[in-house]
Amino acid sequence: MVGADLGVNFGVDLAVGGGRALVELRIDRPTDVATTGANAMHAARRLGFASLDARRIGIAAAELASNILNHGGGEGSVGLWLHDGDLIIEALDRGPGVPDPRMIFDGRAQREARGDHGGHGLGEGGASVRRLMDAVDATHREGGGLRVLARRKLPLR
Repeated sequence: MVGADLGVNFGVDLAVGGGRALVELRIDRPTDVATTGANAMHAARRLGFASLDARRIGIAAAELASNILNHGGGEGSVGLWLHDGDLIIEALDRGPGVPDPRMIFDGRAQREARGDHGGHGLGEGGASVRRLMDAVDATHREGGGLRVLARRKLPLR
């Protein structure tokens, strides 16, 4: 089921033999959001995801890139990795973070900042990523910022 898990600690060290990088993109300008979404969607299609699922993965990656620009210090990176039968989107930023990173994915962070309980469109960005992917996890990075991992099981071939 899409969006089933929240705050799952994947225990994945992608950079140290934990997976194979498919795409790694630097995020530091608004056009990077669309580029990230398109790259993620195309990578997902190449991996055998159906068109709708590939679009969902593209939207999730674009949302994570947008969060880097708007809330994560204005620069960072988004990578797509293959790891143990999963497609993983990794987003890294150096923003101020939040006391509890899981707040980002259940919609509490933006609602509390606005002082309301409503949402628009897909919902708050992080919550939409949770709904579009199988699982999502966020942790604080040493030196500041967040590391977000969003996972989607590869389709059966």
